[in-house]
Amino acid sequence: MAVVQPVRGADRARRAALAGPLARMGIPRPDAVLLAGIPLFGRSRKPDRAATARLAATRLQKEAGR
Repeated sequence: MAVVQPVRGADRARRAALAGPLARMGIPRPDAVLLAGIPLFGRSRKPDRAATARLAATRLQKEAGR
């Protein structure tokens, strides 16, 4: 899964524009794309990879439960 944080106010057309770059990624491509805010870590404000992985896992579980 790729987690992408869109810029604030991005409309559907801008989000759909991700299809091209994702297709050019080659192999392996993500099976799913999650558009969400990336959690940040502490005072450093760096992306929190563990929290992002948990966010992605939670969303996948919710999608599977539908």
